Amino acid sequence: KRRGRTGRALVVCVGKDCAPRAASTEVLRALRAHAAATGAPVAIEAVGCLHICKGPIVATYPELEFHKRVDVETARLLLDREASAEA
Repeated sequence: KRRGRTGRALVVCVGKDCAPRAASTEVLRALRAHAAATGAPVAIEAVGCLHICKGPIVATYPELEFHKRVDVETARLLLDREASAEA
């Protein structure tokens, strides 16, 4: 749960036991860069293991839709979708 936070977010699992951490970290960095470049009103947050183990995992908030095996391009598309939902 995102304590004290409201609004849309994409949550990226960077747990050590799931996908290679480098892949998850690459997705996280790409999302943060894309959010900054586009001014997307969507928070990008890193979390520990989500216990789904088909990573990299990106979850939407508040809907909690889990997306498995996300690459950088898919992550950018998810961010664009979430940003347009916020508008």
